[in-house]
Amino acid sequence: MSLERMICDSCGAPLDVPESARFVTCRHCQTHLRIRRDESVHYTEQLEQIEQHTRKISERLENVSAYQKVEALDREWMIQREGYKTYSKNGSQIPSTFGAVVGGIAMTIFGIFWMANASRHSSGMAFFGVLFIGAGIAMSVYQFASAIRYQEAESRYHQRRARLLDQADESLDLRNRD
Repeated sequence: MSLERMICDSCGAPLDVPESARFVTCRHCQTHLRIRRDESVHYTEQLEQIEQHTRKISERLENVSAYQKVEALDREWMIQREGYKTYSKNGSQIPSTFGAVVGGIAMTIFGIFWMANASRHSSGMAFFGVLFIGAGIAMSVYQFASAIRYQEAESRYHQRRARLLDQADESLDLRNRD
């Protein structure tokens, strides 16, 4: 068995290493070393430094993974949010409880005025006032319920996002203490 002459990466002591060895412990400083062999160069590398570097890379990957979960949640919310929007000729908007109440009141008032005006002229047209009132109330209830569903979904999204960010920050804080 032939030996290669190398130098300890930690203390500089000479080492006689078998050609087939991949790892060695220095007899002088007890450092665990990895033997690196390229075509023209042979050298040692401290395993502790490799382990520390690997640990740091692993921690960074965990942190990136945590923030990727937040980004995935954000993308999911943007898609889900589109399902709550109402569309009209003026574009899209998120339903609001205020808008639902105001719209219902406006339609109901219009229906009352229609009925009052129609009852002066002919009784057959007063029926449309009742339809306006019914449509106004139904529209208001529907939009109010849609607005509440949106607010609940948005609240769940913000809670989940805050939890994920807290978890990512906690893991980062724990690693920074070590």
